[in-house]
Amino acid sequence: MLDIHGFVGPWPYWNNPHLDAESILAMMNRSGIKQLALCSTRSIFSDWRAGNEEAIALAEKYPDRFIPFVSIGPAFLKTELVEYLKRYKARNVRGIRLYPCHQTFRLTNDHRVAKVLETAEEFQWPVMLPIRVIMNWGLPELDTGSIETIVASFPKLRFILSNVNGREFNWAREFMRVSPNVFLEISGLQGFRILEHAVKAIGTEKLLFGTGLPLMYPACSVVKVTNARITPEQKFAVSEGNARKLLGL
Repeated sequence: MLDIHGFVGPWPYWNNPHLDAESILAMMNRSGIKQLALCSTRSIFSDWRAGNEEAIALAEKYPDRFIPFVSIGPAFLKTELVEYLKRYKARNVRGIRLYPCHQTFRLTNDHRVAKVLETAEEFQWPVMLPIRVIMNWGLPELDTGSIETIVASFPKLRFILSNVNGREFNWAREFMRVSPNVFLEISGLQGFRILEHAVKAIGTEKLLFGTGLPLMYPACSVVKVTNARITPEQKFAVSEGNARKLLGL
């Protein structure tokens, strides 16, 4: 499996015992996850430059296991942001995640965010837009209206919705029908045979395997795929095939 949604680093809300690479790799191995696309929690909550360096360095140490994503808090000039993104591109970064609820910026009507997204489009990076960092209703939530606005403004850029739960699923289903450039990772989905429902409602080709590990239990998402009453070809597409195409692997 290729997990599109993982983390490394400290967690500010409660204790996270899985801080080092060996602990994360052990969790991946137990769950049958071969590769993990991850970003650093430091890039979300404290210092995005130090956090991005942490994620990239980990991927450089274990290139067969980790795929680096970066996160940007756009409190800099546009030219500086682009220079950072160029450096990240040269170090094999494969995508970007934006957390406006935690990084004190607006997703829309910000020329710096627009420049970051223009650069991501040039690099052919997907952009992950999490409704919430992990599936916990006590965490800040990104307004779906701002997601609709930014996706419409960048129709050639590929976006990944993350940590969509049952109460946003109906919105995501209708939104994705009119937004062919949007994908959905499954870590936040809850409900009996929810993956089968998502396949019927959204289509296999738009779904990506994600767990939120080590902040969420990866086995939950694994079981969503392995127990789903869908074809082996569909299981392969969701568990890794779609992500490999999206990331150019």
